[in-house]
Amino acid sequence: MKETIPATISKEGQDFLRTFKNDFHDGEYRNPELVRERREKHKTLLQMFLDLYGKKFIKHIEKKEIGSIPVIIITPVNYDSSGDDKIAIYTFGGAYYFGTPLSSLSTGLAFELGIKVCAIDYRLGPDHPYPAALEDSFSVYREIIKDFNSKNIVWLGDSAGAHLALVTLLKAKKEGLPMPAALALCSPWTEMEKLSDTYYSLEGYDPVLSYDNFIKIVSDEYFKGHNRKDPLVSPVYGDYSKNFPPVIITTGTRDLLLSDCARLYRQMRRCGVTAELNLWEGMWHVFEAFGYPVIPEAKESLKEIASFLGKRLV
Repeated sequence: MKETIPATISKEGQDFLRTFKNDFHDGEYRNPELVRERREKHKTLLQMFLDLYGKKFIKHIEKKEIGSIPVIIITPVNYDSSGDDKIAIYTFGGAYYFGTPLSSLSTGLAFELGIKVCAIDYRLGPDHPYPAALEDSFSVYREIIKDFNSKNIVWLGDSAGAHLALVTLLKAKKEGLPMPAALALCSPWTEMEKLSDTYYSLEGYDPVLSYDNFIKIVSDEYFKGHNRKDPLVSPVYGDYSKNFPPVIITTGTRDLLLSDCARLYRQMRRCGVTAELNLWEGMWHVFEAFGYPVIPEAKESLKEIASFLGKRLV
């Protein structure tokens, strides 16, 4: 990353930019064993987060299956029975190679909303390429709407998890299933080719992502053999007309996928969707996941997301 630290963001945000270095080694992502090793490192970082903040946010964690797909049900400490008829779905990011359903975002969302979160533990590449995750997510959603009024369901996804939320709902809409009350997308990955402006202009400024050394390699493997213009592959081309739920999109001025977010927002507006695009000064790709609750901008953003979702629950 180029050493430019904006003075216009919080000290905590500046510290992150100054210290976080994501090493991208393209050979690693072509080797399933090395991918699994990095996943274990991610689990270690998650455990550190849970050790520090778990008791503050989480009352109970339950592992179960919905539609034969493993999920984690997160009950926050501020939960009460008045929320029994409501649920939030969470799909995690990680370019379909990494990530975990139990994260700072899933636990933070549960706490900020005060309701249970169903975090889907979908299958990952390279062992399970596209459309494995879509099949898993769709299976869970199809079962959840049997138990909950769709207007009492909200959804949050980040990065590839935002992509998964979008393509799941596009598929559900095509099949005539009811839509959730609202959708939140943190730095959504919406285009599988190097077309968007910020893939070029922000390369080296986003500490979390690289296109040439990460996104291209993973997407070429994961979506191999599939049409990159298919909306269920690149949802920036999706048809969001006819009852698609209200959407909030968050991104930052250092997010490599900023242009993806802007293009999705414009596409949704053209389709008549009620959509908000929240742009954060100096923030990077999925800054909420890396910063909640320590970085003020990340905490504020997740609170705004929870407010947007919560106001739309019946």
